[in-house]
Amino acid sequence: MNKIGIAFVLFLVYSGLNAGTFEVLADEDSPIVGGFEKKDEKKAWRDPKVKKLIKFGLEEVHKRDNQHLKLFAIKLISYETQVVAGTNHRFVLDCRLPKSKRMFHVTIVVYERCWENHIELLHYEIAEYMY
Repeated sequence: MNKIGIAFVLFLVYSGLNAGTFEVLADEDSPIVGGFEKKDEKKAWRDPKVKKLIKFGLEEVHKRDNQHLKLFAIKLISYETQVVAGTNHRFVLDCRLPKSKRMFHVTIVVYERCWENHIELLHYEIAEYMY
């Protein structure tokens, strides 16, 4: 056996012996592959694209849930994205009804395929604040 062959066999044996000793270290703040990644809410709140997605999501909630429940976003609590075959945008919002002090905590997930100009509401949850 030549020197390269011996070195390769030794490498394989060494790798096999130490296979369980290596650990993948991930930063605590790094996103999970395939999971949702947190975004800066303050920066997102000023982004016209984000505003368009929030407006679309709330209009779809209005169509699906109750024709009398027309919610307006007043504060973005959290914003996360998930890359799939497109992008899932998850928004947690404080909303209110027009001409009312009733407040709602709303979560919406809007799916977007920007290259096809496709947007749809995947999920929503509404909870009324109790005073």
